[in-house]
Amino acid sequence: KVSPKEVTPGDFVKKDKGVKLVVTGLKPNEKFTYSVSKQAGNGKVETLFNDVQANKDGVWAYTVYGREAGAGLQGFVGTYKVTVKSEEGVLTDSFKVTNTPGKKDEAKPGDKGDGKDKGDAKGGDNNSGKGDAKNTGDNSGKSNNAKGNGKSSNTLPRTGMELSGL
Repeated sequence: KVSPKEVTPGDFVKKDKGVKLVVTGLKPNEKFTYSVSKQAGNGKVETLFNDVQANKDGVWAYTVYGREAGAGLQGFVGTYKVTVKSEEGVLTDSFKVTNTPGKKDEAKPGDKGDGKDKGDAKGGDNNSGKGDAKNTGDNSGKSNNAKGNGKSSNTLPRTGMELSGL
């Protein structure tokens, strides 16, 4: 289960917000692999792979969140795929980091973070950051097809707890 399905960049970079991932129905203490990969959107985010273990009840949960850096908040905007591979098979789900989430109750706390981001590009609220230096970095990261090697790329660190930018 992925919750929320949509989150603002401002909420995505908060440790107490982010996106919660929960896997149930596993065997007690079962080991499995999960990955989080960006499927679409501006900016490049390196795919995260990690081996983890379910608890004694066959449940595993954690929160994925971003850490603002080189590419800025807008570098996180896009669709992400979550894949879990276990003895039981393969599960997939997705979430979206967006400036306009569909669920109002999920968006309210993120409005503050999103407002701060738009403040960086005053005068461009409708195209927040379209011409700023952060987005220029995002475009170069997007076009070079490198996996997080450029300074403008965001990454999914190996700890599995946060998404970070270089």
